[in-house]
Amino acid sequence: MYNSINPSIDFTEIKDHCESYFKEHMADDTLVAWVAETEQGEVAACIAASLYELPPKPENPDGRYIYIFNMFTAHLHRRKGGWKQASYSSVGLRKKDRDRKRQTTRV
Repeated sequence: MYNSINPSIDFTEIKDHCESYFKEHMADDTLVAWVAETEQGEVAACIAASLYELPPKPENPDGRYIYIFNMFTAHLHRRKGGWKQASYSSVGLRKKDRDRKRQTTRV
């Protein structure tokens, strides 16, 4: 994938850093990802997000945030309206993330 961006650049180092980052942050529950599949098991879309906290403020008293840094929908599954709804409810807008016992109020 990286070489298709710019074949003249060696992405080996960044690939290693990315792999390390994903392993560390998925293990400590500060990075989450979801994959939407068709009934046939085909990947239709995916989303990746970082969970983080900042000091509380009036519009977000618990200080929990989600930063969506990657979202992809396969061409055949675009413009059908379902993924946007699923992705925002999946990242936990005002909804508990049952697996991680977190609640986020801002994206």
